[in-house]
Amino acid sequence: MFTIRWRAIMVALLLACLCLTLPPAFAGDTPAARKDLRRMGMTSTGKPVAKVVRSSGHAGTGKNLTKSVAIVTATVQNCIQTDDLLRRTCARIGHNLSEKNRAYCAVPADPFERRTQEPYRRFRESHREIFMANPTEIDKVVEAAQRAFERQFAEVIAGRVSMFDLESLHRQTTGPCVAMERSLNQPGGQR
Repeated sequence: MFTIRWRAIMVALLLACLCLTLPPAFAGDTPAARKDLRRMGMTSTGKPVAKVVRSSGHAGTGKNLTKSVAIVTATVQNCIQTDDLLRRTCARIGHNLSEKNRAYCAVPADPFERRTQEPYRRFRESHREIFMANPTEIDKVVEAAQRAFERQFAEVIAGRVSMFDLESLHRQTTGPCVAMERSLNQPGGQR
């Protein structure tokens, strides 16, 4: 019972961290989200504030922009893994689930990776300078997210699936991952 609560707390903390650093499409258009965006040099629409645009064309300070790019990168990688794990798990146990629980296995025809491949490539291209200048910082965030994913879903990865884990995978793919996909697909996504 403790591990289930711990997992839920860790997921909530991760999502809260994401909400504090991502544009309003993720965090909601709240005063706190607008303040965080101003701190990153962006308006509530996600557009750069003209006076803080650097010569590279990116808004905000280098540290905050690097952090945002790292979080987007980690989230995309996490969503790819989550989608894949949910699909593999449902292929293995879906036929044994009740009709109600089978709803957790309802996924789009194309995997997350295929659906976001082109928009994510454009994101990486538009932030190439940041990726090249800060590989260590970005890798640290991605690796931390990878470890958290592996800890959270260790039982599922090992082949032991609880309904809580299946629901968590489904909730992740239909919540934060859908928001990330929409954001990447917006014109100028995640700039």
